Amino acid sequence: MPQKGKRSASQKQRRKQEASCGSSSGNSVSHSVDANPYVLSVTASHCQSDPRYKIYSRGRQCENENLENTLQRLRADLSDALLLCGSMCIAVFRDRSGRFGYFDSHCRTAYGMPDEDESTGTAVMLTFFRLEDMIERLMLLFASYQHFQAFWQFVESAVNTKMVRVTSASGAGATQHRSTKLAPIDELLLFLMHLSIGLSLRDLANRFGIHRTTVSRIITTWTHFLYHLLGSIRLWLPKEVVQAHLPPEFSQYADTQVVLDCTEIFCQTPSSLVLQSEVFSNYKSHTTFKAMIGIAPHGPITFVSPLYAGSMSDREIF
Repeated sequence: MPQKGKRSASQKQRRKQEASCGSSSGNSVSHSVDANPYVLSVTASHCQSDPRYKIYSRGRQCENENLENTLQRLRADLSDALLLCGSMCIAVFRDRSGRFGYFDSHCRTAYGMPDEDESTGTAVMLTFFRLEDMIERLMLLFASYQHFQAFWQFVESAVNTKMVRVTSASGAGATQHRSTKLAPIDELLLFLMHLSIGLSLRDLANRFGIHRTTVSRIITTWTHFLYHLLGSIRLWLPKEVVQAHLPPEFSQYADTQVVLDCTEIFCQTPSSLVLQSEVFSNYKSHTTFKAMIGIAPHGPITFVSPLYAGSMSDREIF
């Protein structure tokens, strides 16, 4: 153990490495990485737009599309690495005893799965005796990202040909040809983060390194674009398709085509007292919009009605 007031050899070596990398005292991220870091990416084309890519990779990114093949490198030439997958960055490692593991700083459950409740979720470090077990756990973690990629492939061609970009936060101006600070796939990610977990404009601006008004324009643009694109898709399933996928629980109700129910979504309280009374829901004790949703017996949504004022009863909408 080094004497008080003297630096150990490892501390001196680390300071030399920081100086050679040109790290400044104000950049806490640069201080936390090795001088020769390795970055593993399972989605190289998307991750290169991530600001962390410039900090960590230093041109040494290993471009691998398959997660399982990528992590096999922990058996051979790597003992630790950063794994980038979309907007997520986690640390994977192989310790001296030969066990494999990963550290995830995002809000997770004790099993490493996403936790929507930030009051109970925490960063986790999980270790596994077998690499295959860790890969299986990460596959479950990244399942939502695979769904994201599938949806992106569905809308990508329309983004390049049909999207009309809003040029002002109010949505008054629009143009079909305009350069953007973010790649379209990153804009979609921003839009879905805003919808799914309600991140504020300020938060999204900090995460993506853009101005708040730019975030507002992106959200407005994608709202209009997906409304017209997805609104033109037929959801209703033919009777033959529903019958072919009828669950056993519906065997006594074999002629069931759709299960209907109403759902409500919260909205901002209008300043007008008349409008407040129209959209106020006694059931939710809040101002809401209400819609009727139809679900086929085997799960997919097959009908979505227009939105109605929250004061309307289900019977009136039916």
